[in-house]
Amino acid sequence: MGQVNRQGPEGNPAGLPGARRPLEGARILITRNPDRAETLAAELRLAGAEPLLLPLTDVERARDQDALDDAFDALGAGRFAWLVVSSATTVLALAETAAARTVALSGWIPQSTRVAAVGPATLDLSLIHI
Repeated sequence: MGQVNRQGPEGNPAGLPGARRPLEGARILITRNPDRAETLAAELRLAGAEPLLLPLTDVERARDQDALDDAFDALGAGRFAWLVVSSATTVLALAETAAARTVALSGWIPQSTRVAAVGPATLDLSLIHI
């Protein structure tokens, strides 16, 4: 559902009154964190669905950040050929770690380190921060 709805302003073909929207009457459970589910929920509403938000997971940082600090130091020192980020949460954690050191993440990662992102949301945040 990450695409723009091209069926008219009300989510039905050409926006015609009375035209049935593709998901009219469907109730769809979204198990993502509400902060990250709003775009999907809005698109589902346009298509006629009733999104139900029920977050089943939450993200919090580990109390012990030593492993992250060590890996972040190694990253900045150029000891990794690749940085693969698999979630938007990972990008945000790295950006927060950089900010705590008063550097930009994009300036911390050496030019020789290649970066890969898994998924469109991760890619979007990577383009902003890396």
